[in-house]
Amino acid sequence: MTFQVLNNIKQSAFANLYNPENMWTAEGGGGAGNNWAMGHSIGEKNYEEIFDMIDREADGSDSLEVRSLFRLA
Repeated sequence: MTFQVLNNIKQSAFANLYNPENMWTAEGGGGAGNNWAMGHSIGEKNYEEIFDMIDREADGSDSLEVRSLFRLA
């Protein structure tokens, strides 16, 4: 399901709004299916890779504003 959503975004008129390098999916694909516990579990296992993406974008930003940042671990 997640691959379908991301593919639809990549092929839409809004594709230029998203950096494809920042579209992340779990190794096994799929998604959390609107299940908070499943999403939390996937995020907890992959937080380093996710935060590396966030860090890369923050480093490349001229003007970074952050209101709040969640903690996975």
